[in-house]
Amino acid sequence: MIERDASRASDALIGIIPSLHELIAPHCHRSGIRQPPSALLTPPAGRQTPARSSRGMAFAEVRPYFPGDDVRSIDWRQSARRGRLYTKRYDEEREQAVMLLVDLGPDMRFGTRQAFKSVVAARAAAWLAWQAIAGGDRIGGIVWNGGPMRELPALGHERGALALIRPLVELATSPPTGNGSLAVPLKRLLATRPQNGMTVVISDFAGLDDDSETAIRHLARTSRLTLLHICDPFEMQPPPPARYPVTDGRRHAHLDLLSERGRTAHAAAFTAHCKRLERLAQTTASSCLRLATDDDLPRRLASDFIKPGVILGGAT
Repeated sequence: MIERDASRASDALIGIIPSLHELIAPHCHRSGIRQPPSALLTPPAGRQTPARSSRGMAFAEVRPYFPGDDVRSIDWRQSARRGRLYTKRYDEEREQAVMLLVDLGPDMRFGTRQAFKSVVAARAAAWLAWQAIAGGDRIGGIVWNGGPMRELPALGHERGALALIRPLVELATSPPTGNGSLAVPLKRLLATRPQNGMTVVISDFAGLDDDSETAIRHLARTSRLTLLHICDPFEMQPPPPARYPVTDGRRHAHLDLLSERGRTAHAAAFTAHCKRLERLAQTTASSCLRLATDDDLPRRLASDFIKPGVILGGAT
């Protein structure tokens, strides 16, 4: 009986808080990827982005020395063994750092279809993390809940994804402790991220202000930037006329959408917000993608972020 009650309680929280299990689950589907180890994630099409940087040089092979080769690369051990000069050849490593800023603040604790925006943001971040490490890249960034933030250095392999997932669950489960400007984590990410990587800001951008826009413009100058706009159908389209009760768990109020004027203002506010984001993306040569809480998340993200021709289990 206790186990059944616990199961019911867990089911009741689906879509309200993310679970460790669901954020690790995309890792189990990576076997469906049919591509040799190289970066799977690419910035969404349609924007000019800075050239991808390399971390350094990786050893490729030993081959016979030819006049003009760098003498510093001569492999003296192989040369002595084979009786002629051999040199080491190196290729650029194609690893990049994929940095995420995940907003789990108070405005993200809202949803009318399937899940809260904060849960969708956490799921999107986990999905991107697993795809990044599948491509041999490092994953890191900042998880922020409106007040405290967790800073995560870019790490490779499973430890990078797991290091991101733990604070996603912790900060999305705990009540948000502040309602600060999005500029705060943006500036921190700007100060700590590696140069010339890929940056994805996952938020509803409700806290977007002039300082936030300035930070985003600086980010876009030295990284390939994507703004992943999380939204709810209730915001995107006016619901049927009614007075809707809303609460943050402590305070209660009603949103009056009985009048046509109120419904028009509701729709206009969302449209203006989207246009502001789109203008910001255009002027910074960045990408702006919209992800609704009732979208098929893996399919939607795969269509935008995965290189063409990659077969991804569960997202065709």
